[in-house]
Amino acid sequence: MTSSKMRSALQALAQGNEHRSVIARVRDVFEDIEAALAAGVSRKAIVDALAEQGLTLSLRSLDNALYAIRKQRRENPGAATQQPKDAGTPRQTKGYTVPAPKRFVHDPTKGGPDDDLLK
Repeated sequence: MTSSKMRSALQALAQGNEHRSVIARVRDVFEDIEAALAAGVSRKAIVDALAEQGLTLSLRSLDNALYAIRKQRRENPGAATQQPKDAGTPRQTKGYTVPAPKRFVHDPTKGGPDDDLLK
């Protein structure tokens, strides 16, 4: 077998789903799952949607996979996808908008006590 054939075979394995672990497949859609959870979608609805797409797992398996991925990203933040530079603006993600995080803005020119409002 030539190296190009080996390379093609390995790429096919990496892109297919039948030879990949559940956590690897959840990692592919992790940001979408997190966005859905942040929007208030139930974990059960997420499990059902994943099952419709061929990824069958239990609620517990989903929780374990999310825990492992979050932990991995906390321990190795460089490996996770970097937050976009325009973090102050909403971003569009497959049909729903992820709201921009609220930030504290301090204005020392206003005088008086700082009202600590999120703007």
